[in-house]
Amino acid sequence: MSGFLKKTFSAFALIVLFSTCDNSYKNDIIPNVSFYVKIYLDDPKYADNTFIVTTDNAGNRAGINGVVVYRLSSDTYYAFDLMCPNEKQVSCLVTIENDVTCRCPCCNSEFLIGTPYGDVISGDAPWPLKAYKTRVSGGGTLLEIWN
Repeated sequence: MSGFLKKTFSAFALIVLFSTCDNSYKNDIIPNVSFYVKIYLDDPKYADNTFIVTTDNAGNRAGINGVVVYRLSSDTYYAFDLMCPNEKQVSCLVTIENDVTCRCPCCNSEFLIGTPYGDVISGDAPWPLKAYKTRVSGGGTLLEIWN
């Protein structure tokens, strides 16, 4: 292979390598913590469509410093870490703004939690909220949240 072809192939390989990298790094903007919590949905503190969970009844911690949960229907819930992906500080945890959005008190970024993605809808945050898995079990009385 000639020098020109080697350089062209190398450049092409680098372009393919970097262009096939997806944005999965975005999932690690907020540290990955392993957790599993069970929330009993008949508890009055979880009656609203949007609520915050820091620990379950057994004392298991949810997320890094808590999780905001949005109820779309009786069997569909979305859960996101409270840590703002822009600020990444315990002093800058997002708060519930209204039924479907949260806002960071430090950078004023607003996030949509009424969808599975936690998208940024305004502000400086370049990434969405970190999403967690959810499942309703126990005949609709138990919400499980985990990473």
